[in-house]
Amino acid sequence: MRTNNKQNLKTLTLAALAGILVAGCGQRDAHFEILGKSQGLISAPANNKVDILWVIRNAGLMGPIQTTLANSISSFMTQFVTKNFDYQMSVVTTDIRPVDPLHPNDPNFSGQNACIVGNPAIITTTTPNPIDVLAANSNVGFFGTTDSHNLGVFQAAFTAPNLGGCNTGFLRTGAYLAVIEVSDTDDDTTVTPADALAFLDTIRPPATTPSGATLRPYSVSAMVVDNLADKAACDAIGDTMFGTHGVSYTELGTKLMSIATTTGGVIGNVCAADFSASLLAMGTHILEQTSAVHLASIPNQSTIQVFQGSTTILPSATDGWTFDANTTSIVFHGSAIPIGASVFVTVNYTPVDIVR
Repeated sequence: MRTNNKQNLKTLTLAALAGILVAGCGQRDAHFEILGKSQGLISAPANNKVDILWVIRNAGLMGPIQTTLANSISSFMTQFVTKNFDYQMSVVTTDIRPVDPLHPNDPNFSGQNACIVGNPAIITTTTPNPIDVLAANSNVGFFGTTDSHNLGVFQAAFTAPNLGGCNTGFLRTGAYLAVIEVSDTDDDTTVTPADALAFLDTIRPPATTPSGATLRPYSVSAMVVDNLADKAACDAIGDTMFGTHGVSYTELGTKLMSIATTTGGVIGNVCAADFSASLLAMGTHILEQTSAVHLASIPNQSTIQVFQGSTTILPSATDGWTFDANTTSIVFHGSAIPIGASVFVTVNYTPVDIVR
């Protein structure tokens, strides 16, 4: 049987990585969906809804590391402001001990029980001076417990009683979830990367792509001690700042790098003198993954047409789009990352399994 090429054009739209939500024709809110093969021409707002959780260790050598983070944070935050993304950002520490009533709001002296910290606790698009606020909120001190719950904090933060209590309002339906770990040690508990992934899958269920790959609506990035040379640099910081006299208080972030690799996150060097480049890469990755268009069928790549409104977007890894065969997705880059949710994205293509 032969079919007309025009009838074979498929239009897939953008959505937020929060599950597969099938909707009818017409204008809709931005969210993640993989549209069925039988659907016709549909246009949808670009997805730009993202919740970003910073997990920052508050012990060991983290004092000067937090200063470096604060001094470099603008390279990360500016991207979300410039692109008019619908963001929420919060900070938790790796010290999940109960809150000390003598210092209830100071993570430098008290466990925070996996509650988000800072003022305001959730930074949004309406927060004045968000770069300065995030820099201040990331200064969580370094007198916390050395028992670092870098992975276990996920479950403690996003289950009862915290999810409906101290962390109310952070996780939003339809938002891509990005976690950024900042630590000079690895997770020090029995929680494994597989355990953490299993939990994150319950709050952000993955989908299976047409190619059979797992498409997770979240990622974990890690600013950690990523090799032995960097570990020596961190130890030198400790000797200079705290007189550790060659005693090492840092360790390779093995677990954290593992979960970052599995979820496609970015790994940076926490011992560097400046985090700007790594934070820029992490922010760019989150922008790209949040705004990606996930196709319901494997396309004949030569037939792909991408539009934002009435503007044709050309393929380019710099300021256009690329096709990710693993996730069957259109990924936007640079100036082609949609600015705001008012941009309508349309993708036309012919599936490779169309019978001719």
